[in-house]
Amino acid sequence: MPETIVRPAQANDEKQWRNLWAGYIKFYRAEVSEEITANTWKSILDPASKINALVAEKEGKIIGLCNYLFHDST
Repeated sequence: MPETIVRPAQANDEKQWRNLWAGYIKFYRAEVSEEITANTWKSILDPASKINALVAEKEGKIIGLCNYLFHDST
């Protein structure tokens, strides 16, 4: 059985990430502009950004995503 790998998103994941991101937005019946989507992806790849992403990959195909950020706490 092929293994599912969870790993940090990489620059070459953008096309597959965008496809899953679009499905996420559609599921929640939301509207997100291309500008925000592009900025989100740019932030994910920026090591100085608080926004990160993990992807689940199986047989070379990204089958899941997790965009996340850490908030300051007390």
